[in-house]
Amino acid sequence: MLIESDGTSFENTRSLKQDLTFDQTTSFFKELNIPFNTEHQRTLGLRTTDDYFTNLGLLFSDQCEHTIKCARYAGNDKLDFQDRKEFNGSLLTQVEAAFAYMDLYNRKTSHFEGLKRIEKESYPSYALREALINAVTHRDYSFSSSILIHLFQDRIEIVSVGGLVKGLTVTDIELGISQSRNPKLAAVLYRLKWIESYGTGLQRMLESYKSSSVKPSWKVGPNAFVVTLPNALPDAELRDDLQVTEWLKNHPTFTSRELETFLDKSKASTRKIISDLLQEGRITRQGKGPSTTYKVN
Repeated sequence: MLIESDGTSFENTRSLKQDLTFDQTTSFFKELNIPFNTEHQRTLGLRTTDDYFTNLGLLFSDQCEHTIKCARYAGNDKLDFQDRKEFNGSLLTQVEAAFAYMDLYNRKTSHFEGLKRIEKESYPSYALREALINAVTHRDYSFSSSILIHLFQDRIEIVSVGGLVKGLTVTDIELGISQSRNPKLAAVLYRLKWIESYGTGLQRMLESYKSSSVKPSWKVGPNAFVVTLPNALPDAELRDDLQVTEWLKNHPTFTSRELETFLDKSKASTRKIISDLLQEGRITRQGKGPSTTYKVN
């Protein structure tokens, strides 16, 4: 479905909705001490010179008609649906809320190598952020379709309407060539420091996975762009951490022997897990020697 327009450029076209407020966006600008009065709204392109709101203004308003939809599944397909959310309001509010939702299910583990704590995430936070902001920045807002985020056990897919800008190929964007469909929108996000530099998003997503055996990928259709972020935690490591977390919920006090029996692991492996739990502050040692027990914090 196409949104009605009375001009050729979506960003610059006068919005058909003029009863707009900017409470949410104002708070983001205020946090960074960036002016957001009427004059600055004109400079950014949210208002015309004769003070009509543009479609760009509509996107940053509390009344933004575009949304981000998230769906979470129990497995690696869409057969077992678990949860769904839809975020609305200003684009800035939507991005913040959608990122928080994805991060809620971004499993994190850690272990110690000597005195150094090594943390791992199912999905590198930078990749999540970059993929989401790219979708918002480059989508085709002449279509009313929502940005779709699918959370599977083995991957996250972010689908935005609008293929590549005419003249660009996938190879071009992988090499860092940037041609924004919404240059004024990109400029506002750059001013808010949500975009660090142009044309580096895909490369930075790849770099955030450099220590992993899996890599992000993308597909381009005539009217859609899909970014797939694979789960970077090895299945065995993720499974162990999930098992321990669930087991601790029902065992507020335990011995190393009890945990060893539950996990069916060697004494050495169990000692390593307990050592990590102690250093992470998730448990406390009680007593010494054979009578030692551990209490969940």
